[in-house]
Amino acid sequence: MELDYFKLQLQSHLNDHGFEKDDLANDIVIDNAENANNTFEQMRRAGHTVDEAIEFALPDLYAGIGMSAREVLANILLTNFSKRINVKDQVFLEFWINRIRNEFVIMNEFRLENGLGLDPWVLEESRGDFIHRIDQYLKTNGL
Repeated sequence: MELDYFKLQLQSHLNDHGFEKDDLANDIVIDNAENANNTFEQMRRAGHTVDEAIEFALPDLYAGIGMSAREVLANILLTNFSKRINVKDQVFLEFWINRIRNEFVIMNEFRLENGLGLDPWVLEESRGDFIHRIDQYLKTNGL
């Protein structure tokens, strides 16, 4: 299988899940695509079908890939603040995501140490604190 297949699949995933454009060119994208391609080729040589070999390769492709800040904020805003601020409309949701991201140097404390994106485990442990910070920000701004 072509290395580009895995690279494009990972870049598409990152793009679909709200990662920054710069993230699409991160070294981990190439490294993971190469690892996935190697696993795919090994599995094909071992007699697995193309679909089976792809399934074996996917964990390598997504290794070290966390959640995007945009995706996390969208989830928190939609789940916890949709009655308080307009986030049901995509334009307003993007406005609030950008505003909150610019207000806080958010997410740096939640970044994966050796990967790309946010660490879902660390984030889950800090979710209540993060929701509280957004709540305080909205209160401070009269919302």
